[in-house]
Amino acid sequence: MSIQLGYLWTCGASAVRMADPVNPGSEMGITHRILFPIFMIIIQINDGGNCDLIEGIEGIYTKKDKAVITRDWESQFKEFKKYKPLTISNRVGPLVMNIMLKMSRAGNFYTPVLYVHNLCREFPCFTMTLRCKAGIVSPEQHNKIYIDEAIKVKNESYIPVNGDITIDTVIEGYERYFKNPIMVSYLDYEDLVLFCGWTGQADKIEYTLKLVYKELKKWPQERFFSQSGGFVNWFQQLEKNAWEGDLLNKIYEAEYKKHKCEKIPEREIILLKGDH
Repeated sequence: MSIQLGYLWTCGASAVRMADPVNPGSEMGITHRILFPIFMIIIQINDGGNCDLIEGIEGIYTKKDKAVITRDWESQFKEFKKYKPLTISNRVGPLVMNIMLKMSRAGNFYTPVLYVHNLCREFPCFTMTLRCKAGIVSPEQHNKIYIDEAIKVKNESYIPVNGDITIDTVIEGYERYFKNPIMVSYLDYEDLVLFCGWTGQADKIEYTLKLVYKELKKWPQERFFSQSGGFVNWFQQLEKNAWEGDLLNKIYEAEYKKHKCEKIPEREIILLKGDH
C-alpha cells in the first residue's frame, strides 16, 4: 500500500507537466494521461486498505490527516471502533481497551499507545493501565509504516485484541505486565482483583487476592499505602470490595453510562474454570 501511494503522487505530479507528443498542449491528451494511471492504482489500493492520502502540510498532521490515520488504524483492528478523535476502542466486560494515537504538541508525529481502563473503578476519565506502545510516526512515514506499527501493538498487548477471551487470559496478561516494575502501579493490581470480583468467579478472586498480597506486601508502605492507613488496611478494603459483586456491577453500570461506552463494541468473556 505504501509503495502504491507513493507512485500515485509521482504519477499525478508528472502527468501535469507532460505534453501530448501528437497534439502538444491538448487538454484532452493531458487529462487522459492523468486519469488512466490514477484509476489503475486506486483499484489496487482498495484491494489492500484505505486509499485516503495524508496531506502532511509542512510536516504537520492536518485535521483531515487525523481523521485519515484514525480510519487507517481502525482498519487494522477489526473489532475496535472510533471512540473519539485519534482513539479507537473495544470492551471486554468492564475492561475498556483503547488505542490512542497520541499526537505531539506540535502535531509533527504521533505515538500509538494501547491502554486499558476498568469500569469497576469510579473515575472521571479513563486510567491508562496495561500500557504498551509502538514507535513514533511522522506524516512522511505514516503510509509506509502504520501497518507494521499496528502489528507491533497487537503483539505487545497484554490482552488479545481479537476474539472472545477467558478470565485466565486476562489474569495471565496482568501477570506478564506485573513483571515490569517500572510501569506497574498498585492500581493495576486493584484492577485485576476488581475485574475478577465483577465476574463472580470465586476461585479467580481468591487466586488474585493471594497474588496481590504476596507481591505488594514487599512494597514500601510509606510510599504507596500511607493514604490508605498502611498496606494491611488497603488490602482489607480491596478484599472486601472483591467479594461485593453486586456493588461492583452497579459501579460498572454507572461508569458505562458516564463514559458513553454504548458505542464501544464488546467481546465476550468465556467463564470457564482454568488452572488458577
